[in-house]
Amino acid sequence: MTSFVFAVIVYSEESSEYESAGSFESSSTEDELEEREALEELERDAEPLSLKYPTRQYPSLEESDVAAIFQAQNVEGYWLLDDLELIGLDGKKVEELLLKAGAKSLGTTVHTALKRLLAVLLVLKLLATQLPSQFPLRLLPTVHITGKVEGRYVSKVEKAVAYAAKIDQLYPSLCGRLELGHNWDSATEDIWLNVQLRKL
Repeated sequence: MTSFVFAVIVYSEESSEYESAGSFESSSTEDELEEREALEELERDAEPLSLKYPTRQYPSLEESDVAAIFQAQNVEGYWLLDDLELIGLDGKKVEELLLKAGAKSLGTTVHTALKRLLAVLLVLKLLATQLPSQFPLRLLPTVHITGKVEGRYVSKVEKAVAYAAKIDQLYPSLCGRLELGHNWDSATEDIWLNVQLRKL
């Protein structure tokens, strides 16, 4: 890999000298551009996840937003895909993503549970990312609370986490089987990138 990068740099410098001398051919220019694009692609692939998925992809949350989110929560602890509009996500696009992944082939019961599970994980991901001190949550290795949940939403957060853990235990490895991501953490990251109602 090191020798490849060095060769590109040397060739680029030599090409620049040829161009200034007026003898740089168009075919060499095309080759150089292709090599530069290849190098840039390698560099992009090497970026850490923190750069690929910056926190600015998530909407900011006010107290009124948090209240609306938990007001929409079902008594059993889950949210519906339609509720995702409250947090800036297009629930219909999430549903389309699941259908393309083959979620219907799992049967109605599992498909319904999967939709609810994903809605829960997307909500918890947002809360944990934007309000980490108030909602200390992690989705790896499974969704769990890592500290003390502050405020009046303790029982609601506990219900959401318990629901997600129950469904994940009942139907393990759904994320991998449907190829939504390496795990639920990366899958929710990808969804936040691709199905927002508006780009932030």
